[in-house]
Amino acid sequence: MSHLEKKQYTSTFHFFADEHNHEYARRTLESVMQLRLLGWEISTVWCPSHCHIPGNERADKLVKLGASCTTPCQYSVTTKLWLLAQARAQLLQRWKKELPLSKPSFTFPTHLHGVDWVDTRAIWRVFCNRSPSDPLPNQSADPCPCGLDLQTSHHLLRYCTLLAQHRSLMQLSTAGDIQSPSFLTNPTNMPSIQRFLRTTGLGYTPNVRFDNQPTTLQTDESSDSDSPEPDFGVFEP
Repeated sequence: MSHLEKKQYTSTFHFFADEHNHEYARRTLESVMQLRLLGWEISTVWCPSHCHIPGNERADKLVKLGASCTTPCQYSVTTKLWLLAQARAQLLQRWKKELPLSKPSFTFPTHLHGVDWVDTRAIWRVFCNRSPSDPLPNQSADPCPCGLDLQTSHHLLRYCTLLAQHRSLMQLSTAGDIQSPSFLTNPTNMPSIQRFLRTTGLGYTPNVRFDNQPTTLQTDESSDSDSPEPDFGVFEP
């Protein structure tokens, strides 16, 4: 085929609306670019539905037939999209098991965009009961110095009598029940919670400072507000 004939040739691609096919769309676009560099003229047509199109109807029947087959296909491959979907599903299962009262989200909270990264980390450490003052998952918690319960983030935040003064100051300018998981995620509570955590060291260091102790913050890691923030990547809705 001559170069002129290539220019006059038009290839039509049918794309189907599917939020999970972006990987295949990218590969298709790469192929289109390669063809255009070779002199082909490419046009695309969006197909809003595959109903009543003989080729697609036939493809649907073959897919359903293959899905009903009990013998695994020896040519199947593990795709990137499948791995991402499995990782997401496992994360949701673990989240539901460990935090049954909270609903996971893949969108970073907008009210935390202006909060220093070390403060954000401290808040979520306490929320998840995974602060430096908490035991490791394979260890048992030590008794709290107050003698009422084990020393965990949730106990220190809500019940510990040795933090009663700091807690009272925090609750003067916060809303909601401190025992509720939504207390730590309430945007209006952020400034007071930040002050409480920074004053006590809860969420920052294993050495929690109780009432009437020095309030100089000594974290387990640098808390400089100018330190680079982590790359959260792209959060999917």
